[in-house]
Amino acid sequence: MITFVSLGNALQPFSRLLEAVVKHRQLLPSPVIIQHGYTKFQRLEGFFFVKLLPMNMFEKIIADADLIIAHCGAGTLINAVSNGKMPVVMPRRKKYGEMVDDHQVELAQLFAKQEKLVLAMEPDDLPRAIDKALQLSGSVSKKPVATSALDTVARLLQKYEDSLASRR
Repeated sequence: MITFVSLGNALQPFSRLLEAVVKHRQLLPSPVIIQHGYTKFQRLEGFFFVKLLPMNMFEKIIADADLIIAHCGAGTLINAVSNGKMPVVMPRRKKYGEMVDDHQVELAQLFAKQEKLVLAMEPDDLPRAIDKALQLSGSVSKKPVATSALDTVARLLQKYEDSLASRR
């Protein structure tokens, strides 16, 4: 059994998710692989930390994982859903300084409505979300992401890039 946690590759830290994962480690299948990106961490027994994974390894770990807990990055979502996974997703949020806007919240809500992820907006939501995702694991079919969802992802990514460009 494997848990894969992806905090993404944004330059802003995502300590809120990492701290929640560590707090609820007793609920997680072991080992726990954490792609921490630019979030600082303390080494802990039972956790394997890697800054960023090459895409082929990222895809392999997602395919092999029994539980995925992640930020709401488009690549992570598309890989998880395409592999028949029901990821637990905590979107990075502007109000916590984790992202420049709330495009991840919009994307998470879209996928949650389509029942393609279990949403955990706040750290206290994580135990319930983990339990639900583990109950659903194995019952999710491998399906391509709907074209409408891909269009929404593209629109949100463009909005994010425009927001970054306007800050320069």
